[in-house]
Amino acid sequence: MTPDGSTSLTPGRGAVLAGLAALGVACLAGYMTGRAETDPPTLLAATPCGISGGDTLSLPPELLSGPAQVPLLLGPISVPGAGPPVLVRFDPALAAEGEARLRDGVLTLPPRLAGGRLPDAITLACRDGAISSVIYRHGATATRLPVSRG
Repeated sequence: MTPDGSTSLTPGRGAVLAGLAALGVACLAGYMTGRAETDPPTLLAATPCGISGGDTLSLPPELLSGPAQVPLLLGPISVPGAGPPVLVRFDPALAAEGEARLRDGVLTLPPRLAGGRLPDAITLACRDGAISSVIYRHGATATRLPVSRG
């Protein structure tokens, strides 16, 4: 009751602070849950022929596993010592086939291998002056896909 005898409909200061604290805890819990369930970015790396190291490009998981699942085209990417630059096309339709194709300067890859999670890194490997394979790494596991031509 208020001094004039009426009932106050406004909550007390303690109730407001408790409500704000509960809202803050709920937001923090939601943020932490969301951060724990998202995939880390995938690194796209090009290994130069005959030279260790190379350039990398960080790809957010939304690009490789978005809800639309449409092909994504990146590039041109130059692999030193491997001829002209290539465009890299990630096509979800290739995931079941597990292959990489190079045709007319476009390297088409699956964004992930069949039934798997997004890789931590995808490396374009070079041999004898040409891109010869693509290596998908997830944790300690590595899978090499040969590159078919034509």
